[in-house]
Amino acid sequence: MGIFPSQRKVTGYDPLAFTVTINTGRCMFCSKDGEVTMPSHAWELYADGEGQQIQYAWPEGSMGEREQVMNGTHPACFAEMFPPPPEEEDTQSVNYANGDTP
Repeated sequence: MGIFPSQRKVTGYDPLAFTVTINTGRCMFCSKDGEVTMPSHAWELYADGEGQQIQYAWPEGSMGEREQVMNGTHPACFAEMFPPPPEEEDTQSVNYANGDTP
């Protein structure tokens, strides 16, 4: 479970762009602080006490950005912790054009 939105700190607000900058705290992987800038309406939906889940409040945000808002883990650190699985070599394919037989 991530940090409660009330434990996050809004460090900036741009009324012309309708964005807020959120201090996401210390990354559990690299131990560095981080920030995410997101639409102010999405933050309000997520952080209002009975907030929506982040993927519904901010669907246009990347998975990495949303993860960082929830638990402080930077997108690059998250990708390093959970790399995509290696592709398996297809040993079952048969190429009849090259004379292979089933």
